[in-house]
Amino acid sequence: MALHDEVQARLMLARGLARLKVTLDEVKAARQNSSLKQGLAWLVKSKTVIGNDWICRELEMGSRTNLSRAARIYRAPKDRDRKRIKRILQLCADPYVPEKK
Repeated sequence: MALHDEVQARLMLARGLARLKVTLDEVKAARQNSSLKQGLAWLVKSKTVIGNDWICRELEMGSRTNLSRAARIYRAPKDRDRKRIKRILQLCADPYVPEKK
């Protein structure tokens, strides 16, 4: 893993946390199948080239299977909560979209 990959992943994670108005500690404390945790995992996985092990370790997701499941769920979320979270997180990919106060 290149240092650049980790820097990009940390940046995307920080943007996601800011948009969702949660801390990393809050996300880590959540269940492994938490919609917030899954959404952040999807964001980092889809917008960076960081490895799955790094994402699982940073978000304390447990097994890599949980990460694969999260990515699959967020590709086409069915429930209202995950749709809302995905809409919020999609703004993280564009650094020029200002955060609403």
